[in-house]
Amino acid sequence: MKLLVDIGNTDIKWRLANEEWSLLDEGGVLGTDGWESVLHGKQMDEAIVCASGGDPEYHCEILREHSVMARSFNMDDTLPIAIDYETPQTLGQDRVAAACGAWGMQKDACVVIDAGTCTTVDYIDAHGVFRGGAILPGAEMQLLSLYQNTARLPHVELDYTEKNNPLGHSTREAMKCGVVCGVRYAVQGIVQHYRKADAQVRILYTGGVGEYVCSEIDGAKYEPDLLFKGLATIAQMYDKPLAKQ
Repeated sequence: MKLLVDIGNTDIKWRLANEEWSLLDEGGVLGTDGWESVLHGKQMDEAIVCASGGDPEYHCEILREHSVMARSFNMDDTLPIAIDYETPQTLGQDRVAAACGAWGMQKDACVVIDAGTCTTVDYIDAHGVFRGGAILPGAEMQLLSLYQNTARLPHVELDYTEKNNPLGHSTREAMKCGVVCGVRYAVQGIVQHYRKADAQVRILYTGGVGEYVCSEIDGAKYEPDLLFKGLATIAQMYDKPLAKQ
C-alpha cells in the first residue's frame, strides 16, 4: 500500500492508495498519537508528501524510521502539468498538487479554488500549463487580524453551520459577515474574471471550508480529494520506486 500525506497549515491529512496509486477509502487527520496509529497493521511501502505548512522532511524521516520510503515532491520532478510562474521556488506544493489533480480530471482549462487557512484561486490553461493565480487570507485569519490589530474589536470564532450575509446586526455578526462575504465575493469575482475570457472554463474547489466559500458559484464542482488525486498522479509519473533519502 501507498500513503499520501498533505501537511497543511492547520491539519496533517492522509489517504491510502493501492500499488497503482489509486485512492482507497481510508484516510483521516493525523492525531496526537502520530504515524504509529496510522501505520499500525498496514503493509506500507511508499509515501509521497505535500507540504504547505510545517517541515515535510521531518515527517518523511519519521516514516522512514517505520520502513516507509517517503519523499516530498519538488518542482524539478516530472509533473503532469507545466509551470509558468516567475518564482517556482516559492510556489506552494499544495497549489501544484491540486492543479495536477484538476488537470488529471478535466484535461481542459480550469480554475482551482482551495479554501483552507488561506484561499488560493489558480488557473490552468487548456494546454495543461499552470499560469498562476491569487492568494487570499482565509476568514478565520482575517478575524484574528481584526482582533489583534484594533483596540476594541472582540475575538470572534466562525460557526461553519451559519449562512452569513452582508447585514450583521451586532459587532460580532458584522465581523463574521464582513470576512466571510469578503472571501466569498472575492473568489466569485476572480472566477468571473476567468469566465469573461472563457465562458466554458471548469471550476473545481476543495479545502476544509470549500463548501462554505464556494457553494454559490454557478457550475462549480466540489472535489474534496483534489489534492490527493494530484499527489497520486505525480507519484505515478516516477520512473522508479521512491528511494530512501
